[in-house]
Amino acid sequence: MKIRCTGLTITTNQEIVRDFEILTFDEDEMVTTCGHVIDMWSGDKSITSSKGRRIMHTMSFDVI
Repeated sequence: MKIRCTGLTITTNQEIVRDFEILTFDEDEMVTTCGHVIDMWSGDKSITSSKGRRIMHTMSFDVI
């Protein structure tokens, strides 16, 4: 499954759009093929890199 994520950057709050392919998902999180983790449990639906650094917050997504 592929998704398009639209959210805000962490440092400048500018809009950012990224496409990801989902490797695994459950009700708490989605893991992408590149290692990013989309936290579905938190209120702001943040995305963290494979190294644990937040890269996007206030995220929404669409299946593409």
